[in-house]
Amino acid sequence: MAIQQIRNLINNQVEGPILKAKSQIKTESQKQILKIKEKIPTIEDLKTQFTSIACSEAAKKKIEIIYKKIDGLLEKLDNISDKIRKKIENIKNKLKKILEDILPTIIIILGILGVAVIIAKILVRTIPIAQAANSVPSIGSPTLATKLQSIFDWAKKKIKAFGEAIKAFSSKIEKIRHIVSSIIAAVLGVATIIISLGDKIKLMRDFLLFLYLKYKSECETSVDLTSGTCNLPEYISQEACTSAGGIWNNPNEEILNGNMELNSVRAQIDKLYGDLIEQLGLEGKKEIIETMTNTITNYKWRVERKIVPIS
Repeated sequence: MAIQQIRNLINNQVEGPILKAKSQIKTESQKQILKIKEKIPTIEDLKTQFTSIACSEAAKKKIEIIYKKIDGLLEKLDNISDKIRKKIENIKNKLKKILEDILPTIIIILGILGVAVIIAKILVRTIPIAQAANSVPSIGSPTLATKLQSIFDWAKKKIKAFGEAIKAFSSKIEKIRHIVSSIIAAVLGVATIIISLGDKIKLMRDFLLFLYLKYKSECETSVDLTSGTCNLPEYISQEACTSAGGIWNNPNEEILNGNMELNSVRAQIDKLYGDLIEQLGLEGKKEIIETMTNTITNYKWRVERKIVPIS
């Protein structure tokens, strides 16, 4: 009964999940991840798509289409990578369950079999003594001697069967533990790759948004959004107006305060620039061939390009 219980645990809850985990890891690492890698655009690819300085309606529409297409692709890849990450996490949890729950359960059952072997050995040692003490045949059937002999034979069989099972299953447990630990190491390696890919996809989406907003700001922000008038006509600047106790009326204030795209770009630049430098360094680049240094004057862009080394 106990031996069959161990076989069932190994067949249904150990070997099956191990084979499935091996297959899934191979599929995710060799096929799905490779597909994602091939489809992620590079920084250079994105920059090439937004090199146009034309601001015609046709050009604006084209840039809008390009942005939505690439962003849609990156969003799809991000969702795929997230699904793979969750699948990998699920595989890892199932493998950890084998190590932390199922194998310890089998070890407990083997411990019970070990106790049974000890009891059987005691019987094997003591029954001959009882047989010698009751050597005179008794009336009735079966005789006490027959019963003792039957118990003796049963105990010897159990010692052999349980002993062999304990030895075989103990060896198998060690092999299983080694195999599962190796697969978990592979799982963690794949998880690291997919997390890195997810981070890269998010970086590309951020950079894509930056390029798109930069284009829009260059084409659409052609007026000074901070211009306005004072209720005291003699003051023509906001600083002088407010210093004199006047009220500065800016007709673009609502646009200025509500335009989250323009207001968020500068913060994005600082983060993206550092991330891009790090990413290019990891890719083995020694210098940035074209670096954008952005400053805002009255919410207008000024873009400078220069070559700088990556330190």
